[in-house]
Amino acid sequence: MLNRYQKSAQALIEEKKKAPLHLIVNRNGEPASWEDHHWTVSGLDSTSFKFPLHNPVAAPGYRAKVVPLKAQYPDIIRHLLMSYLLEWRAKTGANESLTQLLASARHLTAHLNLFSFSQQTLTDLINTHQEVSWTSRGSPFIAWLQGHGIVPKTIKYPPVSAKLGFGGDDLKARREQNMPDNRALWAMGAIRNKMIPADVPKGVYQRNLRDELVISSATLGLASPQRAAKEQFVLPKTILQSKMVKFDGKEQKVHWVDWQGSKGFDANRKHFFRGAAMPTAEVLNYWNEVGEPARILCRFFEKPTSKLCDLLGNYKPLNIEQFDVNKPIDNMFVLGYLLGFYEGQEQTITLTPGSVMARNRLTKQIHALTRADKVNVSSKTSEVTTLFGITLPLKKGFPMQFEIFKGINTIAELQEKWIAYIKEMVLTFPWRIIGKNKVKLGHALFIGTGAQMTNIASGYPMGGSYYAIESINLEALVRRNLRDVKSESIYQRHGFASDIDLNPYQLRHWANTMMQKSLDISDAVIAMISGRKNIEQNAEYDNRTDDEKMQSVQKLFRKEQTIEEMKQEVRVVGHHDYQEATGKASTITSTGICTQQVAVNPCSYLNDFESHCALCTSSCHFAHDEKAIQLLKDDLRVQEARLQAINNDEYVHTNKMTQAWFLRHHKNTFILEQLIALMQREYLKIGTAIKFVNKNSSFRLTDIDKRIVEEVKVLLPDSQKALLQLIKAKQPETKPLAKDEQNLANLFADFGIEGVL
Repeated sequence: MLNRYQKSAQALIEEKKKAPLHLIVNRNGEPASWEDHHWTVSGLDSTSFKFPLHNPVAAPGYRAKVVPLKAQYPDIIRHLLMSYLLEWRAKTGANESLTQLLASARHLTAHLNLFSFSQQTLTDLINTHQEVSWTSRGSPFIAWLQGHGIVPKTIKYPPVSAKLGFGGDDLKARREQNMPDNRALWAMGAIRNKMIPADVPKGVYQRNLRDELVISSATLGLASPQRAAKEQFVLPKTILQSKMVKFDGKEQKVHWVDWQGSKGFDANRKHFFRGAAMPTAEVLNYWNEVGEPARILCRFFEKPTSKLCDLLGNYKPLNIEQFDVNKPIDNMFVLGYLLGFYEGQEQTITLTPGSVMARNRLTKQIHALTRADKVNVSSKTSEVTTLFGITLPLKKGFPMQFEIFKGINTIAELQEKWIAYIKEMVLTFPWRIIGKNKVKLGHALFIGTGAQMTNIASGYPMGGSYYAIESINLEALVRRNLRDVKSESIYQRHGFASDIDLNPYQLRHWANTMMQKSLDISDAVIAMISGRKNIEQNAEYDNRTDDEKMQSVQKLFRKEQTIEEMKQEVRVVGHHDYQEATGKASTITSTGICTQQVAVNPCSYLNDFESHCALCTSSCHFAHDEKAIQLLKDDLRVQEARLQAINNDEYVHTNKMTQAWFLRHHKNTFILEQLIALMQREYLKIGTAIKFVNKNSSFRLTDIDKRIVEEVKVLLPDSQKALLQLIKAKQPETKPLAKDEQNLANLFADFGIEGVL
């Protein structure tokens, strides 16, 4: 009999089975079904991702077409994984992140009985596998199951980051992972200066633009915080806009681009750092020019009967005088000639009168071709290379997809077949769709022909042609060339060190961290610039050190108060009041504030004081905060009483756990006493921030008006000496041994055994 969780799972699966499985095939390349154990899902940008659906523990790394029985999930589990995949694909599209989410779900289902596991079972599982990457991505799966009533809502996914701590060396490692290598930034600047000219010369650009695309994407990523993969490649052709505004009584110039964000913003102004305005403008101007041939080609594929002037817009090819812009262009090959696709190439092809065996064939320049002209397309003729700009392997003959072009075709037929082929290969034509955002290919900023964008391999056969579009995943191209480990990266190609490595997401972290370091930019402004609706999301990208965060605490008070009013409560009352006063997100506590972003990294600090935040490195207290001082004093009395109670423990001299507790507690109580004394110190200004620094056992005092930092060393007690005195006082007096006991002790001693009696 099914329990209620299994019934919920079955109901969900039946609902999902009603939807068609578009753009999904099985391992054999056949249309997908719910009986498969492997799906390949195509993305809307012509990429595809493989999703195995078997037990990864029973058969890790298994790639054969037939999954062994021991690795096959029960239908209900496999169908749940399929449903999870389909729902996430609908939200985010098929991408690398989705493969990681499904991998985590597969591991969880391999280790858990989804319909009867307990909180303790889940906690033990995650704690056991803390170092494995799938544990960090399992939370969405559990939340998804809960949302559909398949798992009790009381189940909490253990905080993996809290277990790892991210404190000390771990925190430093995370910052280093999130922030780019400075050498990479210098190299990018040098490469950009070399590759992107300030003034784009008018003319034709048919050389490979791979490096220009990579360095341009990285430049925009540094110039303003953004999700490069989700946002840059759905930008339309645009320019950097600027205007003078008055800020804090000063005239300042601001720069922005009308931008389509990736998290709920249909369109907004993406502001750019003033120092990056010039390189940003140069990058935009460059791609406005060099991407135009591909944009024109896309507009032609969308409507071949358009007037030439409508296709070209403001673009002026070098040989435009030869054409009547008020009429449609005759065919795509003549358009290719106009756009310069054949520059430096042989431009004469051989025509056929209608029969392959006919003699006296005519030759014609490409720019003079008409729709009625006929050509024989085969792997033994040069027309394919000449017209399309691709070389077919003669030994293998035509690619299967190119069979439709084989034989005698009129130019009109060849064009019609090619456009149909492009629309088959580019599933979203005439759009480029990334997640929920899209841009028409005929207006996209970053775009190139197949000849411009591909290097060795393309996303589909003939993808390197002059007339191919969207033949490569631009996001993957940028990521691969910034940190390619299989072949040389962009840094190596331009003479820089081979160990320079950069992840595109590091650019967003860098830009956000630079803004966090600026004391004049509030979290609300940072969230706006970064395209976020919630300022608490800023914390994920804040890679400042604790020292930098401490020094950036701003003035807490906006209105004048009497000394007595200020002493009553120096802390800001309420979380939202603090945010309004400082522009920095934090959490109010009973004795101060917490600077840790608990929405992202849940609090993992524990001690056995009554006021649990005392002595935490993320806790900040304020001088003369009388309510906090009184609470800490009460706590101190309790802790001193607990230490005194140890004197009555008759087993303290043998109980190692009690001794360890005494050492730790004796030291912490001593430090708490000094914290209270500091908060009461007369010469300190009311509201001076006081923070405990564990690594060098000191208190850091910050004047939040003048932003002057002072360090006060903690006087640590000799806790070990105090413990020895306590143990000595508790040890029982040694009595002289009786004669028989003495003889037995001597016998043990003869065998090297002492201390038994």
